[in-house]
Amino acid sequence: MVDRLKTTPKGAGKDPVQGEHVNPKEATHQIGIQLPIGRENDKKVLVEVLSSNDFCSKTEKGVAYIISIVGKGGIGKMTLANMVFNEVEQQFVERRWWVCVLERPNHKDLVRQILRELCKSSGENID
Repeated sequence: MVDRLKTTPKGAGKDPVQGEHVNPKEATHQIGIQLPIGRENDKKVLVEVLSSNDFCSKTEKGVAYIISIVGKGGIGKMTLANMVFNEVEQQFVERRWWVCVLERPNHKDLVRQILRELCKSSGENID
């Protein structure tokens, strides 16, 4: 490993890929079928809650829920949320939205971001 590090060109990994803009505040995780280690039970619990008859009947009556996953960076919060979000896709179809908050947001900006997601699904534009 040390030998490989010695042969790595200086500055490797610093330049972005040509023609592609990457926003470090946005993240996507493509993990396929395998679950990250230690998240199987967390995913199961969230999917069970979202699939419960009580939860589904309330959402059909217009009740909206916000589900937050909080914790230290790097523990798999976004990966877990993404897996659950994709799993319940068929169940909620157009009644599910994803808003990612990576830092302490400005409350107005957060509300604006949530409204954009809601309006996007109905074809409206709030800008």
